[in-house]
Amino acid sequence: MRRRQAHGYTLIEVTIALAIGTLIFLTIGALTKASADSMDYLSRTHRVDRDLRRSLDWICEELKTASLAGIALDQSDADHDSIEYQTEQGGSWGYPNKLGVFQPNWSARLVVNGADLVLQRLNPGGAQQSTKILCRHVDVAFDDGTSTTKGFAVDINGELVTLQLRVHERFDDGRDYRRTERTLVHVVND
Repeated sequence: MRRRQAHGYTLIEVTIALAIGTLIFLTIGALTKASADSMDYLSRTHRVDRDLRRSLDWICEELKTASLAGIALDQSDADHDSIEYQTEQGGSWGYPNKLGVFQPNWSARLVVNGADLVLQRLNPGGAQQSTKILCRHVDVAFDDGTSTTKGFAVDINGELVTLQLRVHERFDDGRDYRRTERTLVHVVND
């Protein structure tokens, strides 16, 4: 019987060891990427949900101080509604400018510009003085199989204003995330 010499590993042993090592590193890499993608998905959906909720909460607070008689609703766009209104301060109707200083006879308009829900501050002549982005990634009209709904929809029924806002985020892997929030505001000022 011949005894094996201790000169090192055979070519087959080295090849098998390299294949196993490569397989282990590829598995670890795939798990790390999947974990990072999951974290990205969770953080982006959380941000979208938070922005959506904050926007609707802010709009609700605004409309609670608006005059129901002074609300102008435009539903002519197939994808988004827009609403113009004034708020009350010290017995006068108007809207604060960019610095927060109340301007009599000014108004605010909520409109979707591109994919952003924007607050436009308008002077008495209707000229835009400043804008503020309230929510990004606002969706266009979407047919869910049962009905078609707008990305930003407003409905007024008596003293009740129904607001619906839907956002749409597309991820790098092609997945779509749509989130819709609906709320009701009771506007009592005339």
